[in-house]
Amino acid sequence: MASPLEVTIGMEKGFAARPGGAAVLRRLVDMGATSVETYVRWIDFEPEQGRWDWSVFDADLEALRAHGLRWVPFLIAGPWYATPEWFRRSEQSVFARCLEHGRETGTQSIWSPHLFPQVRRLMAAFATRYGVGGASESVESLLLGVTGDYGEAIFTVVGNWPGDYHGHAGYWCGDRYALADFRRWTQARYGDLAGLRQAWGDAPSSWDGLTPPSSPPQAPSPRAWLDFVEWYRGAMTAWAERWLVEARTRLPGSEIYLCTGGDMTPSHGSDFSEQCRVAAATGAGVRITNEGSDYVQNLMLTRLAASAARHHGGFFGFEPAATVNATGIAVREFNATGSGARQLHEYQGNVVAERGTDAVLVPGAAEAWQRGLPCLTRRHPRYEVALIHSLPDLALRQAGILGGALGLARTLRPVCDFEVLDDHLVAAGALQGLRAVFLAPARLWSAETLRRLQGFAAEGGVVVAAGVRPEALENAGGADAAAVLFGFGERAEEVFGISAVRPADGARTPEYAALPPLHLAHAYRDLDPAAVPLLRVRHTPASGQVPLVLWYRPWGRGAAVFHTGGLASGDDWMAVPGAAESIVRDLLQALPRALGLPEVEVATTRGVVETRTDDGVLGWNATGAAREWRGGELGGGGRGERRV
Repeated sequence: MASPLEVTIGMEKGFAARPGGAAVLRRLVDMGATSVETYVRWIDFEPEQGRWDWSVFDADLEALRAHGLRWVPFLIAGPWYATPEWFRRSEQSVFARCLEHGRETGTQSIWSPHLFPQVRRLMAAFATRYGVGGASESVESLLLGVTGDYGEAIFTVVGNWPGDYHGHAGYWCGDRYALADFRRWTQARYGDLAGLRQAWGDAPSSWDGLTPPSSPPQAPSPRAWLDFVEWYRGAMTAWAERWLVEARTRLPGSEIYLCTGGDMTPSHGSDFSEQCRVAAATGAGVRITNEGSDYVQNLMLTRLAASAARHHGGFFGFEPAATVNATGIAVREFNATGSGARQLHEYQGNVVAERGTDAVLVPGAAEAWQRGLPCLTRRHPRYEVALIHSLPDLALRQAGILGGALGLARTLRPVCDFEVLDDHLVAAGALQGLRAVFLAPARLWSAETLRRLQGFAAEGGVVVAAGVRPEALENAGGADAAAVLFGFGERAEEVFGISAVRPADGARTPEYAALPPLHLAHAYRDLDPAAVPLLRVRHTPASGQVPLVLWYRPWGRGAAVFHTGGLASGDDWMAVPGAAESIVRDLLQALPRALGLPEVEVATTRGVVETRTDDGVLGWNATGAAREWRGGELGGGGRGERRV
């Protein structure tokens, strides 16, 4: 039996004293809310050192109890607006300093030796007040706001209000404690300066002269930059873990979430799969705070965390970054329940507005919420496909997890639902049970990840790359593992010309027949003799070696597929509606049939996005027109559920 989702609505603290506060709570009960979340900033409950003031939270908690709702306190310390002025002015205050300008921001440095003792103190005070007895029964979960601009487990990106201080997207590790930690970490990895010089290609004359680079061009080598990003992200993960362990120690029976957000751009310092791993290790979950009103973008921003939490045995919830429209309400509900979330957070202002002593529903948004409410249960989705990010490639490009992958996801998602993985999860065994994987467009891939992809294909999996030719970040024994996997061979050459694309002779690819002419085509010739053609250019050169646009290399029981164009609508001839989706469908069904492998289940109705779970199929009509779906009608933008 599926359990209802925790539905928590974010409100400003002090709602019990506002004229319309009670009316809002009544509306939220009618809308199926289970709890209300408020920010519990350090500055709010210890405005003066040693003087605790919980009065506003006590009053709000009593109001929630009176309406049968529970509380989700968002406990925050570290950001400027959450840290008391008495601490900011003290000798213990250590503000984070950027590498780019050598200037301080308003956020406390996570490397400061003085900050975590304060975290322990405030956590103890909070646990004493709300973690035992009757108060704990009224707390649905605790959300940890460990740093960042607004409590997420990321570094400063834009700053926040009120704050007259230096703030920007960058690398905030220039304070003396951060620099000392970077030197310790690097020395532990390489032992001495000679080892560092061999790995990086350069090294200072002493460890005291080692400083982090602020961009890839400033690093001595790509390896130096990747080491820096690994350390920077690892420091944030370790900081989050300290909070999680402390919270679990103080509140052993409580449900706890770590707040994180952003898109994993390297300067954010976040590593979603690792944050989910350390959360799960403490019996906690992760709340990711980055959704908007675009379904596929939401999926790509949240699914890596969802996949990681599931793999490591944790749980997770979703939160919007800010305002969402009525469509955003609908797709957020679908993303949460279709991803297997435990919790869905929404801001009050997106669904209910205070009007004096009354509260009114936001037109459109509230109706969308109510239509999806019957589907808001916790599910266990079943995936046969995954999209995989290359963390080294993203780091070297200083790109987030949307970079290069969003277009592929827009093509893939109408066909099937999918996990989102990274190198950490591949190494942890997350490929097991999948039938096909699509590589996010990326040039550089870890040799270890490529080795595991070879093993996945050999056991009957299909590996697909498109648009960008993958290369191994490091070669073992001189062989490029990516070239071997996809059948490029030593003499493979990319060629360009004006031509058209047509199916290769004998290719069992029925949907390719209507492919349009190309303007400027690119293809490869002189591939590995084992490469099996699927699409070729129309013209045959005098050499007789027809350049291929799409092929697969048999690999054990499975295959590795490469397509020279992207698989996103708008890439070259893929601008023709449906062309990219048709190729994806064939790679998931026709190709496995040709290889004697099970087909991947795909969506049954064009325009209806499907998610398969242990107990049924969810559908969301992504069009404005009605669709007949599995024997019933889905109105424009509607959602449905069918048991299996």
